[in-house]
Amino acid sequence: MTARALEDKITALGYRLLPLCDPQGAIVSARVHPLDRAVAVLAGLLKVTIEGESAILTVGDIGFVPAGCTRRVEPLGTSPILCVEAVCRLPQP
Repeated sequence: MTARALEDKITALGYRLLPLCDPQGAIVSARVHPLDRAVAVLAGLLKVTIEGESAILTVGDIGFVPAGCTRRVEPLGTSPILCVEAVCRLPQP
């Protein structure tokens, strides 16, 4: 799956793409966000832990994190990780 195809898929689900800000190989500490989030893997393996339950995401996978849940993201293996994050759009009034 190409990066563009995965980004289009996330956008079609109602999410707004975010710029990447974590350095390659960084382990993202546990965080809680006020909006639903999605993380999509373009290359490598990524471990996503949500409220203490973990899943391994591979190329083309999208993980969904509900608003208010604690999540942690960690690269696995030695291959570079490339992922896209997005937040759910707020409903229009």
